[in-house]
Formats: sequence, C-alpha cells, structure tokens
Amino acid sequence: MIFIQGFFMLNTIAMVIQYSMLTVLVCLYYFNLMNNVDENLDIIRDPPFWATAGILFYALAFMFYHVAFSYMAYKQNYHFFILARVIINIACLILYSLLSVAFIYQYKKAGFNNVIKTL
Repeated sequence: MIFIQGFFMLNTIAMVIQYSMLTVLVCLYYFNLMNNVDENLDIIRDPPFWATAGILFYALAFMFYHVAFSYMAYKQNYHFFILARVIINIACLILYSLLSVAFIYQYKKAGFNNVIKTL
C-alpha cells in the first residue's frame, strides 16, 4: 500500500477528496430539487432540505479544516489548534441543529397520531 503523506501522518488528501465529493453530491441534490420542484412543495418545511443543508455546512467546514491542517499543523503553528477546535465545534453544532430541525419537521409531517399508532 502506498501512503502519499506517510504512514504516521494524517491523510488529509483523502479526507479533502471525501468531503469535496460529498459537497458535490449535496449540490447535485439541490440542483435536482430546484429543477423538479412542485408548486405544492414548501422547501422550508421539507426535512431532506434541512438534513442536506447540515451535511453541506459540515462537509465545507471539515474540508476547510483538513486543507488548513495539512498546511498549518505540519508547520507547527500552535495557534491553529485553537482555531481548529472552534471550527470543529461550530460545524458539529450547525450539523446537529439542522438535523434536529429536519427531525422536528418530519415529526410534524408524519403527524402525532401516526407516531402513536406505530408504537
């Protein structure tokens, strides 16, 4: 097996490619959503919209983190570690908040009576 960045270093190239592919997939979803939108669809109350928005912000933040990590951490810039910790926490907060909104809208969409019947 070939390790481009070394065996004991964080492989940021693979992670940047992973998050860039995830970003492209989310953008393709939004493109298809905008092209095939119905007049009845309320995009603000659509749970997949909020879930993919959370994934998009998460992927962009972590892609920025790994690009900066490969440059700053190996240069031993210790101020980067404080900033990196904040970026990770904010990205997770945004992801979990938007996923919570998606779950709340899905719960309201399914209806309280349907949820009780399935239990």
